[in-house]
Amino acid sequence: MDIEKISNEDIIYNILDVKYVKTMGREVSSNPEDNQDLYPKGWFSNNNLQLKADILAEAIEKKCLIVDTIGYSELEEGVKKEEEEER
Repeated sequence: MDIEKISNEDIIYNILDVKYVKTMGREVSSNPEDNQDLYPKGWFSNNNLQLKADILAEAIEKKCLIVDTIGYSELEEGVKKEEEEER
């Protein structure tokens, strides 16, 4: 990985991601299957790092799962509306 190509958003997201895992009482692992239950389905396919960082920050502050944040519920609501509009 070229360190010069890492954006500030990447750095912020990764720091918050580690802090989220630790806040949930878990150890950070290089095995992608570890801690998978902390993330909602489709979390890793969303590339909006700013939005994900905001949701992680809320989860950390409230010490709750991502799915229990207001930010995530608003994200899910937006996805459902887009799906309805496509029909």
